Amino acid sequence: MTTDMYKTHSFTFPVIDKNRWVNAMMIEERHMLEDDTNPLYNSIATFISLDW
Repeated sequence: MTTDMYKTHSFTFPVIDKNRWVNAMMIEERHMLEDDTNPLYNSIATFISLDW
């Protein structure tokens, strides 16, 4: 198992699972959640909800 060192601000810390670290940074720092919904359903809902 390899660990890489990532530097953030002024300290470094070891990271074992890069994907888990990236997901945590996307959620904690960027406030971005992974969207696993179907784009087709979203487009149908948007089309139906248009105010004619």
